[in-house]
This record gives sequence, C-alpha cells and structure tokens, in this order.
Amino acid sequence: MTTSTSVNQLNQATGIATYYAANVYASAHKDYGNHSLRLLAGVNVEDFRFDSTFIQRDGIIDPSLPNINLLNGTNYTLTGGGNEWTIAGLFFRANYAFKDKYLVEVNGRYDGSSKFPSYSRFGFFPSISAGWVVSKENFMDGTKGWLDNLKFRASVGSLGNGQINPYLFDPIMTVQKSTGISINGINPTYTTRPNVIPSGLTWEKSTTVDEGVDASFLQNRLRFTFDFYVRYSTGNFTTGQPLPAVFGAAVPNGNNADLKTTGWEFSPSWTSNITKDWSFNVGLVLSDNTAVITKFYNPTGVLPYTVPYSLSPNTYYKGMHPGEIWGFVTEGLFTSQQDISSHANQSYFTVSNSNVLMPGDIKFKDINHLGVINNGQNTLSNHGDLKVIGNASPRYNFGMNLGTTWKRLSIAAFFQGVGKRDWWPGIEAGQFWGQYNRPYEEIPAYMMKDVWSPTNLNSYYPRYRGYVALSGTRELAVVQTRYLQNAAYVRLKNLSVAYSLPAQWLSKAKITSAKIYFTGQNLFTLSPLHKYAANFDPEVINGSDPEVSSGSGNGYAYPMLKTYTAGINLTF
Repeated sequence: MTTSTSVNQLNQATGIATYYAANVYASAHKDYGNHSLRLLAGVNVEDFRFDSTFIQRDGIIDPSLPNINLLNGTNYTLTGGGNEWTIAGLFFRANYAFKDKYLVEVNGRYDGSSKFPSYSRFGFFPSISAGWVVSKENFMDGTKGWLDNLKFRASVGSLGNGQINPYLFDPIMTVQKSTGISINGINPTYTTRPNVIPSGLTWEKSTTVDEGVDASFLQNRLRFTFDFYVRYSTGNFTTGQPLPAVFGAAVPNGNNADLKTTGWEFSPSWTSNITKDWSFNVGLVLSDNTAVITKFYNPTGVLPYTVPYSLSPNTYYKGMHPGEIWGFVTEGLFTSQQDISSHANQSYFTVSNSNVLMPGDIKFKDINHLGVINNGQNTLSNHGDLKVIGNASPRYNFGMNLGTTWKRLSIAAFFQGVGKRDWWPGIEAGQFWGQYNRPYEEIPAYMMKDVWSPTNLNSYYPRYRGYVALSGTRELAVVQTRYLQNAAYVRLKNLSVAYSLPAQWLSKAKITSAKIYFTGQNLFTLSPLHKYAANFDPEVINGSDPEVSSGSGNGYAYPMLKTYTAGINLTF
C-alpha cells in the first residue's frame, strides 16, 4: 500500500497479489535384463490473482495528518481493478535404455492457459531425444587405453510460451474519472474506447533440433562437449504490421513473427596432476548463434526504425536479423570550404542552429550517388543512404575457468566476455558525448585532446558545439559508422586465492584446520570500447539506473563493482 499527497489531494493505492502453484506427479522404474525403463507423469496447476484499489480525494484539512477520514473535498476517485489467470497442464516423461548404450527419452506437455481464447487455449508440446554410447560397443575395445567415453546425441522438441498479459483477446472498456474537466464542481466519469484485439492469439511455440557429442579421453583428463542446434520459433508475440496513422489506434501485439536461430556451443576442459602435490585445470565454454526473421507481414517494407537515432525496432521484416543497426556511413570530417562545396547535399542533417556546414563537420557518404544524402522513404526498397552498419547482438560469448593447486595453496580464476558486439551510444548519452549532447554536461578529459580544430585536423570528434548529439537528425544523434563502437570485452570476473595452514602450526591451539583466503570480483576489463568510452562498463552498457537517473541515455546504469574480500576460516 502506498500513500501520497499532492495539490491538496490524498492518494492511497493498495495492491494484493495471490499466487498458488501445485505439482503432483508419480514415477515408476523397472529393470529387466539389459533393459531399463523409467516413467513419470503428473499435473501442474498455477493460479494468480491481483486486486488493486485506488482512492483519491481533495480537501486535506490538516496536511500534517494525511488520513482519508480527514478530507472534506467534493472531488474524489475510487477505483478498483486487477487481473487473474490460470494455467493447467499434464506432463509425462519416458526413458528407455538398452545396455546403457542405446538411450531414448520421450517428453510431452499438454498445457492450457486462460490468457488465450477458448478456441486456442490448449497446446501440445512433445520432444524426443536419442543417444548412442559408441565407446561401449565391442568394436571400440581397441580404444579403451585412451578413449573413456564417446556419445552421440540427437533431439527434437518443442516448448510453449504463454508469458503474456491476460485479457489481450478481450475488447476492454475502462471507466475513468476526468481530472481536467469539472461540471458543477464535480469531475465526471467517462468510458474509454476498447483497444484493437489481435486475431487468433495462441501459444508461442519454439521447436529445437539439436545434435551433439560428448567425449572424454586419457582417464577423463580431457573432456569436451559440442552441440549444434537450429531453433524455429513460430508465432512470436510481436507488434502487428505497420499501419498508417489514420488507422487511429495502437497496432495490437499478437502471434505475428517467425524466427530461425542457428547456433553452437563448444565446451572443452583439461584436468591434470603434474606431480602428487601439483595439479591444474582449465575449462572453456564458447557459444554463438545468429537469428533471422522468416515471417512477418510488412507489405510496405517499412524499416524497423522510424527515427534515425532509434535502436528499438517499431516493426520487423522478413530477412531481418534481430539486433541489426541501420545507419549512415561517414567519410571523415570536412577539411575545407571547397571540400564542402564539392560534396553531395547533406542538409538532411542538422549541424547547428543555422545549419551551415563548416570545416570540422561530419562528412556523410552518398551511397546511392544521387547527390543528396538522406533516408529516402525509410523503406526496404528506398532507404536512401542508410544501410546495415552493425549488429548489437552479442556474438561469441565465452567463459574460461583456470585453477591450480600446489600443496596447500590453491588459485582459481574465472574470465568471461563477448567476442563481437557493436554498440551505438545513442541520444542523451552525456557520459559519451559530453557537451556535444548538452553544453552544460560534464566533459571527459580524454575527449578534449581529440576535438577538431584548424590545428587538429585528424581528430575523432567534430568541431566543438552543443546539442548536436541530442535528438532528431543532428549530426551526432543519427546512427553512423564513425561513432559505432566495438563493445567486445574480456573480464576477470573472479579470482580466488586460498592457503591452508600446516596442521602442526595449529595443534597447540586446538584448531583442526585454518584457511586464509582472498577473493576479488571484476578486477579488470579489457575492451576496445575504452578507447573512446573509458567510463563505460561493457557488461552493463545500455540504459540508465531508474533510481539514479531515470530516463537518461546509455552510460548511467549502475556499474559492476570491484569487490575485494579477505578472511580466515577456522575449524575447532
């Protein structure tokens, strides 16, 4: 419950959430000879209800005593609302193994959700997987000296996603009290028009085909797993087809897009004892995937971004790669008035209040050679001088574990990072643009060494002035290649050092064991991003902290902190 006062009014809001969940299942197991069979079946039920109440009235008698009973105004609002939904489903799993060499597993779920219309409420989501432990075959007997395990796997299965808001398929008309109109001193109530509802709302379905191999060698010192998969996501919940403004309503979300994702994951590891007192281990996890939209109805071919500085797609198109960045290509900075005069018309971009190009301004490339640089009609068939210049989706995600133990000393480290990622600073990113964004912003010291001037023609930043990174088609607000950043990074996520004191040192103090340890987190980060954005954390690169700088641009998110911990563990 929250209570607040403003403009001689008292507001009180109350919300109560109730959630119940139940899972009931039974299992059976039977072995007979070389055969093994396991069965499991059950039912899952979830029920959620949220009730809210909002009370508002004017006429506070005593501001020091904010209480509903101490109000005497004639304007009041009393509203209630909430939502509820239920999900119920049956599930089963059957496992069969023959000689622990041939393995089969079958799974299935039959789920229903009240969030969908009655005619599309239920969905069946089966899966099947099979494995072959080749290393247990008789013809592999000759490899037992160096091969410990070799297993091939294959699977195909589907899952349903129903995580949407309830009532999306119902035309809801809400009743509200006007706050801007008064009739005879009373605020009247009114009814809103219902939203446009999607057609055929149902489960989003994800079907994955996976092939993999597990192997271990040399008495399990060397291990690796590899998986290659293709995932088909059908009926994704997205906005609908682009419609003209005369449509007069918001385009509803529905099952409008299909997506194909292709990826792989490789995980090798090595563990070895060099001597009886010294051992070490190393492990790597490396993965990558790419996705492409295979279905979306966008007959006019409208580009995903309706404004030149936005990276949040308003729509999609068939063949689009999620995360792609559309932008302009830059050729550098203008060096002279003659350079400006001989270049294509780029009045589409705003360089100052007077919008007069000068040496030191950004020089955009005329890709379509029409003599005018712009975004055309902002469509796939006519996008002017825009093109895909990068992709914000992280690629080649990796993690690495390193560890060694020598007698009583142990050291372990964990590195993580991203091998490829493009990042556009965006508007209102004062930590990147400095006073190019707003003239009263703080100025990164490293920026001032790289600002254009007649004596610094090879600078990174254009001539110095404010508001050109703020919004619209201002020359630093539009997405472009010159200031597109490489956000790949590697970070020492964790480092641990521990030393166990010798027992003979502890016996007199009746201590069984004592270990001194040190742990550090986020100790250092290496990234090309820090060349021009030294104060940005590549792991939390987007957005702003809602409690510190809500609504600001990139660079105002709470960073990953370095932490150091030291201590001693004693056992008596």
